[in-house]
Amino acid sequence: MKRITVCLLLVLLSTGFVYAEVTRKHYQSYQDRDWGYVFYSGGKEIARETWGRRGTKVTGKIPDGVVKEYHESGKLKVESNYKDNKEDGTTRYYSKNGQLVGENDFRHGKLHGIALAYYESGKLRSEIYYFEDEPLGIMKFYYESGTIERTMTVKGSRLTSKNEYDKNGNLIEELINTFEHSKWKSIKKMYYYEDGTIKEIKTLENGQVIDKKEYDESGKLIKENKNTPEKTK
Repeated sequence: MKRITVCLLLVLLSTGFVYAEVTRKHYQSYQDRDWGYVFYSGGKEIARETWGRRGTKVTGKIPDGVVKEYHESGKLKVESNYKDNKEDGTTRYYSKNGQLVGENDFRHGKLHGIALAYYESGKLRSEIYYFEDEPLGIMKFYYESGTIERTMTVKGSRLTSKNEYDKNGNLIEELINTFEHSKWKSIKKMYYYEDGTIKEIKTLENGQVIDKKEYDESGKLIKENKNTPEKTK
């Protein structure tokens, strides 16, 4: 029975079904304008994932399962999962101090699902949802205190709005992008006093300010400028 078990193990090893720990290292070729990862198992190169001007290409076989990447100190830097030569599952990123600083969900090699980033303290830094490599919905960014710093809304790979907050949670800047027939049309920017009163409203078209209104702290309009934008050829 032991002889059969040993024979089966030797067959699995010889056919590549059993691997030692699989690791990857980043590389970059300035001459070929390529970069990517080299994958190792048992100290030997087993695969290479290349990105560059010729697109993405994988040579060799990346074993299904966990792949690790290390800092120069030997501490874990990245722990990812692969399936069919592509990242698939949750990838975790660690700082040089061993602190978890990011988690990304992949499906078939593309960002798909939630992507979280953390401060060294462990506090949440940002959360972004991806759908097949494209950010989708509301992206949230936080101060280390936990207070919201910025929100950005994306629809169809386009930024439609952005809000900026101070460390006390007060809205200080708001941006709204308007699109027409899938093309960018205008930007409206609004700035606020600490108490939430509107301070300034600015509208841009074709990169030029066409309307600007300024208000005092009581909300009274104190200045207004209007311009006619030049038509793009």
